[in-house]
Amino acid sequence: MLNHSLRTLILGHPKPCGKVLALGHLVSPLNQAVLKGDNNYSLGYFNHRSLTSGLFSDLDLSKHGEHPSFDSMTPAEKELTFDWVAAMTSELPMYIYMLQVLKDQTRKALFDEQAVKEVLPHLDVVYISCTRTHWSLAWGAVELRRQIKEEAQQGRKVRTICFKDIPGENHFVSCSVVTSVGEQY
Repeated sequence: MLNHSLRTLILGHPKPCGKVLALGHLVSPLNQAVLKGDNNYSLGYFNHRSLTSGLFSDLDLSKHGEHPSFDSMTPAEKELTFDWVAAMTSELPMYIYMLQVLKDQTRKALFDEQAVKEVLPHLDVVYISCTRTHWSLAWGAVELRRQIKEEAQQGRKVRTICFKDIPGENHFVSCSVVTSVGEQY
């Protein structure tokens, strides 16, 4: 049934529209920093030398980004976007205990030839990434591109993924920008 109705899956690291339970990276240091008032730990804008070189050394590994998003949000936006209690109690266990399961499921959904042929074979996948996001999220997109290239070099048929970079934005990009990108597909 889904084969006929689900045609595009949008993945990526921008914040979702609505409350987030987890921020997606470096949980403990991030939560500790924000709770201490250090809101630009990873919420700012980072200046990476290159996101296409595939080199870790081209990422901006600064502890503090410029113009932290949290500082420019209204109280209503903060309330809509953050649930710190949930983030602090759910994200760390997810990355400690579930990381391998998440990796395995992602690999099967995107890179398992048999699954790609049998499960939603006509599904288009769009991966949205923001060019000034925290290094850990930027590296995720670099690694996904590398893995796609490696699978193709080995002659494997993998799910087609279209990358859409949002220039000049961090992972707290406006929902209207994300929606606009999604509407293109």
